[in-house]
Amino acid sequence: MKRLLAAVCLTTLVGAAGPASAQLRADAAIEGVARSRFLGARPEGGSNAGPGAGLEVTGHVALVPLVRLGVYAGAEVSPQGDAAARRIYTYGLSARLASPWPNGDLHAWLFTGLGYASVVAPGYEATQKTSAATAGSAVRVAPAGGGFLEVPLGIGVGYKLWRPVEILAEVGGSLAFGASGSLYAARPFTDSLQQTGLLPSAGVDRGAVFLRIGAGIDF
Repeated sequence: MKRLLAAVCLTTLVGAAGPASAQLRADAAIEGVARSRFLGARPEGGSNAGPGAGLEVTGHVALVPLVRLGVYAGAEVSPQGDAAARRIYTYGLSARLASPWPNGDLHAWLFTGLGYASVVAPGYEATQKTSAATAGSAVRVAPAGGGFLEVPLGIGVGYKLWRPVEILAEVGGSLAFGASGSLYAARPFTDSLQQTGLLPSAGVDRGAVFLRIGAGIDF
């Protein structure tokens, strides 16, 4: 799935460049991202994912005057309770529908897309009751990984400081589905006596809300 999506992203961007050249309309941007992800199916008392931060780059070319198609890629840190912060790497297709008004130096758009998020959860130290201890003891939780599909949706605005350079901001949310991998199953741990056990899954990614602010070019 990951290889297929990456191939589709590349093919789409290259293929769309042909018809877009006649319009001479394209954009590219780099943005800082503040994102809060939400986990479902958490164990009783389990922590939700906290607010995280990252960077994202996007690029689009025009298909018709108000519609642009492109790709995006990003990386972020997503903390969760006492566990080591997750590292999430995203990439996928991005689509923009420009607003006919305002359409000057100040302009706006709706955006959506389809992407894949690859998640890396490092190992970490925790306190956990084991069969050999009557109280909690220090254990080492194994690293894990996984991924899921996501559909972002939101609204953006841009303002051209001097053509073609602009500042932009986007706010939106995303729906996550199709999670798979060891991160979404019970994670093994080992205590100081080399006894092993399993921690229940911390939850499954269901969605997120985010704010992106950055700079780019629009020409």
